[in-house]
Amino acid sequence: MARRVDPGPPTPAADPAVTDTGAAAVESGVTTRFTCFDGLRIVGMFGVLCFHAAFATGADQRTGGQLLSNTQVAVPMFSAISGFLLFRPFVLRHLQGRPQARTRTWLRRRFIRVFPLYWFILTFCVLFLGVELHGARNAFLYYSLLFPFARQEVALGFGGTAGIADAWFLTTDIVFYFMLPVVAFGLVAWARRRRQATVDQKARTALLLCAGLYLFGQVFRFWLVTAQPSWARRALIWPTNWIDFFSIGMALAVVSAWIAMGGRLPRLLDALSKRAWVSWWIAVAVYLALLSFAPPRTPGVIGTEYYFRFLIWGVFVFFAVVPAMFGDQTRGIGRKLLSCRVAVIGGAISYGFYLFHLAVMHKVQEHLDLAPFTGGFAKLYIFTAAVTLVLALGTYYLVDKPVVGLKDGSFRDVWRSIRRRPLSDSTPAPR
Repeated sequence: MARRVDPGPPTPAADPAVTDTGAAAVESGVTTRFTCFDGLRIVGMFGVLCFHAAFATGADQRTGGQLLSNTQVAVPMFSAISGFLLFRPFVLRHLQGRPQARTRTWLRRRFIRVFPLYWFILTFCVLFLGVELHGARNAFLYYSLLFPFARQEVALGFGGTAGIADAWFLTTDIVFYFMLPVVAFGLVAWARRRRQATVDQKARTALLLCAGLYLFGQVFRFWLVTAQPSWARRALIWPTNWIDFFSIGMALAVVSAWIAMGGRLPRLLDALSKRAWVSWWIAVAVYLALLSFAPPRTPGVIGTEYYFRFLIWGVFVFFAVVPAMFGDQTRGIGRKLLSCRVAVIGGAISYGFYLFHLAVMHKVQEHLDLAPFTGGFAKLYIFTAAVTLVLALGTYYLVDKPVVGLKDGSFRDVWRSIRRRPLSDSTPAPR
């Protein structure tokens, strides 16, 4: 059975969890944790599964199907969260006049966060869930996350039968990882030329840069929709098609860092941060407006509606994430739910859930003998969610948690600690 590769966004986990809050918000030795992001990651990972299950069962073509198909808005929400968490330490250091973190250290931490778990799950899917690689060359492209830039059949996973098709979002995040140090370097170089640049001037310049990135994303998508070049289907999963969502998070990160330096929260953000329920109800209303936008049945076929649907997604994302970035994170039922113990666990395993769920869904569909596009949405959704949660939880404790612990030390330090670790009483001495 052919699997679907969504040319537009299907799944991220990157990020649901490609960007961990603890690592991303380190400043002056103190970690700032934005607790509601864990809950938003849960909402996002179940939303992405909803989108895929709706397509696989044909539920997205029935009455009200737009509500199910547009749950892929979770992807741009993940982009905004990543932009906020990753850019905030850079811009805060810039406003403080402190030197930026070493790029090599930054990239090493990001590498450890992304690749080990991805490699493990991709291998697991190949060995046990029927995922194919289609030869050594394509295997290299999938394992290196370079497949979105390959020829079309490779980029789209041979119709969804090869690799982890949704991992294109990880490629997008990796490009942003390389972009942020360059952006920070540009901001620092500008400040040096100005010499006496104030905090306000630095913040305004950073916001202008974010606005430029947002405009670039809009122009690129509009051109893609109108010109429709021969490589348009591949371009839908390129970072250039998602940079506007990432820039929304970056701009909010600038505001957050500016406030940390004594700035005043803008009125709109102040009102939404104090009344989180208002912001979230506006997000719901914006989402309902998407009822008039139904994604085309054939993946990769885009038209004018594609541009406007993505534009509305950006508005939804803004109101959905603002309460998690500003205001007292302990106030309100919504914030408490998004940061409760269950949410913390869900946020921790969301990356694994994202990588596993599509392969699991197709196996479940085969096992339950559900013919494609013929119904069974609830059954497929529930069984896939249950199996994927078990796999994601297991890989988190088996692989992800131990590996992520290596981020705060160099590979040399880790190796030295292993060599010098004393033998426990239960460990037999080597002969």
